[in-house]
Amino acid sequence: KSGPEGDLLRNAGLTLMRVVVHYSGSKYALPALMEVAVVHAYIDRQDKARELYDRVKMGLEKDDTLKEDEFMRKRLQ
Repeated sequence: KSGPEGDLLRNAGLTLMRVVVHYSGSKYALPALMEVAVVHAYIDRQDKARELYDRVKMGLEKDDTLKEDEFMRKRLQ
């Protein structure tokens, strides 16, 4: 995507990745990574989105506290 909407999406993705990188042990890291995957899917980067969804799934296997989260379940289907 280009223009203001594309800029907004890129900024959102970068902001969310800061959570993933700087607070990787936080309970917010996996949901933030999930949102980054959603951003990639929206900007037609399906390859990267799938890779990120797979990382989220692996993270959930290690820490299942978010498995029952409605948002996470819907996005991973």
